[in-house]
Amino acid sequence: MHKLDDAYREYRLVSDREGTSFVRTLVIKGRQRAESLARNPRVSLEKRREKEEIAYWFKLWLDLPDLFFDWLELRKQSKEFQRLISNNIGNSDAETPLP
Repeated sequence: MHKLDDAYREYRLVSDREGTSFVRTLVIKGRQRAESLARNPRVSLEKRREKEEIAYWFKLWLDLPDLFFDWLELRKQSKEFQRLISNNIGNSDAETPLP
């Protein structure tokens, strides 16, 4: 997320609409992929929950890019997030780290 956000901000700084649109498109595709995996019954429950979380992060970044990282720091401190992470520690199916 940091690399995407950095690229987005660089493009926005120079008023490059094509660049900002490209980054947003990548984030939208990432959200769609995460949502698809979150709905897939062949994917483990833990992985589906992780993908739901990731899809939500992408949605929030798309809606509020300037507030996203402040929100993320608070989210990481929440008990709900800590439970999500603790359920995935040691899970061999958890191949994709959260952004």
